[in-house]
Amino acid sequence: MTIRADHIGSLQRPRALLEEIHRTYETGHTALLADERAKDLTHLHALEDEAIRRVVARQGELGLDVVTDGEFRRLMYFNSFFDAVDGLAPSPPSGAGSPRSTARPPVRPPSCAD
Repeated sequence: MTIRADHIGSLQRPRALLEEIHRTYETGHTALLADERAKDLTHLHALEDEAIRRVVARQGELGLDVVTDGEFRRLMYFNSFFDAVDGLAPSPPSGAGSPRSTARPPVRPPSCAD
């Protein structure tokens, strides 16, 4: 029996790339807003480029017909929307500023593969 499976979307980031993401962006980062666009992202982009080359090559070695870049440049599935529309930013987490709760829900950072 042959089992057919295709993969799409995100792959776990290599440790070096994940560490650079954490150095570059503040905890809870959800979109590349104006202040973050002003940062020097040269090193981060170089690590993304290398990680993408490696993950695409590995998928080819495995014989996959369809490959993904692992979405290594994309922090969250919805952040490109905020990045593309000037004047639009993510709203604070629900409950933030509420008289009932000042606790912020935890934001899980991206994980990495070793």
